[in-house]
Order: sequence, then structure tokens, then C-alpha cells
Amino acid sequence: MKKLKQFFDLVPALILWLMLSVFLWGWIFTFLTDTKPENKLSLFVDATVTDGTGLAVKLEETLLDDTIRMVKVHPFTYAMLDSEPLRQADVYLVRASHVEEYREWFAPLPERFADAMRVEADGILALDGTAYGIRIWNGQEGTGIAQNYIDYHDPTLPDEDVYLIFGRESLHLTGNENGLDDQAVLLAETLLFIH
Repeated sequence: MKKLKQFFDLVPALILWLMLSVFLWGWIFTFLTDTKPENKLSLFVDATVTDGTGLAVKLEETLLDDTIRMVKVHPFTYAMLDSEPLRQADVYLVRASHVEEYREWFAPLPERFADAMRVEADGILALDGTAYGIRIWNGQEGTGIAQNYIDYHDPTLPDEDVYLIFGRESLHLTGNENGLDDQAVLLAETLLFIH
């Protein structure tokens, strides 16, 4: 009986040790597999990402250089507990029905997309007369980019268009307040040619 009581007296310490161990190893894992925001490009997808690693590797084939060390691809649900990574994304793929919900996070289309920026152009998302997005998934036709990596069909929603939109807080868009370079534009251009 005495040994059983001693064991139960140790249980809180064991649980505390286990929790600290999990946090320590989680921090080490993140430290080894992540980098500073200025050295990575992030793509957040408002759909099911079936092969995020494969898509990131495909994008990295073109985009890695002296400053960009990695590309991260995440579904929006990745940022459930902390929306900061989602707010600071470089590029979004957003469902038409969710555009208004996330609108404050979006930047207008950069000048490099001047031909597409005509608000009346087919496949352009315009908000208050400004071009913000390019349709990358046509919900009615079921056609679009990166279909080997992203499943745009959501059984809880009707098929709808999905738009490529740039992030207002991206460090990789020179039109933004803290923009360092235009790597987000290169990310978008590369993404547009993946099928």
C-alpha cells in the first residue's frame, strides 16, 4: 500500500516531465524544419491539400535561391490555433465564398499581372473596382491548377471558383509595407503552370 501511495505521489511530476519533454522536442523539431519568414515562401490553401509536401518540392525546384530556403504549403486549417501564420502568408488560394471573410488580409494584384488586372477580364476577382485575384479553379467546369496536389471539391459546399490572391503582410511583395522582394510573384507565376 505504501509503494502504491508513493507511485501516485510521483504521477504529477511524471506528467509535468512528459509535458516538458513534448514541448522541448516539438521546439527542436520546429527549429530543424523551419526558417525565418524572410527566408521562406508560404502558400495557404482554402481547400484540401492532398500532397502539400509534393507541391512544396515542385515549387522549390524553381524558387529556391540565396535568400529563399523553403516553400511551405498549408491548408487554412493549419492555422486554427494561431492565425498569425495565415495573416502573413505570401499567397492564398481562396474559395469565392470565403473572400469577404479574409478580405483584410489581401493585397491588390501586383503590376506584373497588368494584363490580367483589367477588372472586366474573365476570371479576375475585383473588390471595389480593384483587381485582387486570378481564378485558378473553375468550379463549374472542374478545371484548374495543381489538381494532383489539391482537392478543390468540398462535399459540404457547392463547387465554386477558387482565386489566387497575394497577402497584404507578405514580406515577399515589394508593394507591401515591409516587402523585401517580389518572390511571392514568382511563387504565383510558378504555381499557375503546375497542373
